[in-house]
Amino acid sequence: IVFAGPFFNILSAVLFFAIAYFIGVQTLSPQIGKVLKDSPAYFAHLQPKDTVVKINNINVATWEDMSKIIKTHDNLNLVINRDGKLINVNIKPKAEIVKNPLGYSEKIYVIGILPSGETTIVKYPIWKSLYLGVEKTIYITKLIVEGIIRLIGGFIPSSEVGGPIMIVDIASKAAQAGFGAFLIFASIISINLGLLNLLPIPVLDGGHLMFFTIEAIRKKPVSEKFQIAAQKVGIGLLIALMVLAFYNDIKRFFIPKSQTTHSVIKK
Repeated sequence: IVFAGPFFNILSAVLFFAIAYFIGVQTLSPQIGKVLKDSPAYFAHLQPKDTVVKINNINVATWEDMSKIIKTHDNLNLVINRDGKLINVNIKPKAEIVKNPLGYSEKIYVIGILPSGETTIVKYPIWKSLYLGVEKTIYITKLIVEGIIRLIGGFIPSSEVGGPIMIVDIASKAAQAGFGAFLIFASIISINLGLLNLLPIPVLDGGHLMFFTIEAIRKKPVSEKFQIAAQKVGIGLLIALMVLAFYNDIKRFFIPKSQTTHSVIKK
């Protein structure tokens, strides 16, 4: 029963992702918009408006597909569409150390290209949509769990915490991008709610799970007095989190960023 709520949240996320991929998601096409000077792509003579069709014999339909392959391979064979002609290009990517969304340093490979901004609607058959729904849910779940751990550890600033105003803002932008994009956003929110509910904070499902675990270890239930005190602490923590989220939202959306003013002193 304790896991029912979080399980439903995660299951909903899988279904939302699957429906989004089935009906179609607007995403960047794998068309090159700019080739950076002196980059591997530059020396391989790639050109703006080239569209990548395959990389290492793997079909690519989106810019995201292409990026995932490029950043994990130190040798690439690209099949590109240039003015209706298919051309094979071999490229040796350049290794770089970058910060991922969680602040970790990681080694990736780049070839020095930027997207054209052209978008495409990508649809998948039902079985593929379900597979992608599960895959994306697992990926986002891992990302959020790591993010929570790093936030608690102080590796991610508390100013990154967003509240309802930020959620509404992102939801509005997602809705403008299409129903598929809105469903993906709903999936991420659902995963967040499920994981938040599993935190070991009294009044949440995770808090009840914590009490059950303590009871199993001690072979006797936690005293009612302790549970009441713990619940008060839990409510206090949730209120503090809500206040922080609202504060960050107000600061983010309603308080203009301070600008440095320079005054001239006349002598």
